[in-house]
Amino acid sequence: MEIERAEAISEVAQTLINSAKVELQFLEMTAGQTSESEFLGPQKSNPLLPAARKPNSDARSSNHERRTTSHR
Repeated sequence: MEIERAEAISEVAQTLINSAKVELQFLEMTAGQTSESEFLGPQKSNPLLPAARKPNSDARSSNHERRTTSHR
C-alpha cells in the first residue's frame, strides 16, 4: 500500500510541476499583454531576492555537531 501511495503523490507532484511549466510558457509568450496567471497569480515586475549567505569559515569549529540519521 505504501508504494501505491508514494506513486500517487509523485503523480500529483509531477502534474503540478507540468502545470507550472505551462503557465510560465504562457507568461513568456504573452509578455506585455498580460502579467497575471490564474494558477501563479500576479507576476511581480522586479521580484526581490534575499541576500546570499556568506559561507562561515568556522562552521566546523562551532558548538553545533553534525548528525546523521540512518534509515532502514
